[in-house]
Amino acid sequence: MEIFECIYDDKFEDFKDIIREDNSVVNLENKDGDTVLMKCISTRNRTRFAFYILDNHSENIKNINEKNKSGETALHYAMKFKVFTKLDELIYKLLSIGADPEAKTKNNVT
Repeated sequence: MEIFECIYDDKFEDFKDIIREDNSVVNLENKDGDTVLMKCISTRNRTRFAFYILDNHSENIKNINEKNKSGETALHYAMKFKVFTKLDELIYKLLSIGADPEAKTKNNVT
């Protein structure tokens, strides 16, 4: 099973197994340039996936400020999808590992 498929299908145990086998998968991007972390944040009811990455594999994230094709970062996604539960805690975790609160999207939005 592919990592993004695990996120979409809510296969948390498979998700963790894939990352344990090869922790570099946290840096994969989909066709829109969204990282695994971005997809975890933006997919409803998948914040536990994002927390798993941040709590157990944050050191494997090459660039926490990686931008997708729209110029958005994981922190932008966390702010954008803040209506989901626990995102305040997620935002704090992102900032604590170096997410840039001044990063701008292609539309010059922070």
